Amino acid sequence: MLRFMDANLGQADIPGELRAAIETTHGGRTQTDHFTQAMIWERYPWPADHAQLLAGSDSSMVLESQPAQILETAVTERRGVMLGKTGATNGFSGYVALVPEHDLGIVVLANRNYPLNARVDTSLSLIEQLLDLETSPATETTK
Repeated sequence: MLRFMDANLGQADIPGELRAAIETTHGGRTQTDHFTQAMIWERYPWPADHAQLLAGSDSSMVLESQPAQILETAVTERRGVMLGKTGATNGFSGYVALVPEHDLGIVVLANRNYPLNARVDTSLSLIEQLLDLETSPATETTK
């Protein structure tokens, strides 16, 4: 998973053709009410709106017909975006979230099927905490 994350954040030493293919999967092709759909990723504005993430991850997005507009040109901007992907099968669940402009990604894997809201909440909370640490002034430690 670390290599996958590095490759998707553009940090892995991989052949140019593979890098181009991965970047193609990030390009948003269809606009929904909650996110821009790329080949495998959901593209959300960053900083992410919690309610928008939950609405975009709701089971109705998969189980019900949704209004969508095909975009003339793929959206490929790496700033101001969070890429997310959720999945679950046979009692296992996961969520991947990437914030390319911060070179940051989170992978949540579980050996049981946790509700999607819990996976999204956990991922967003971890990202926000890590970015807060990154921007907080260094604190002096004492021995």
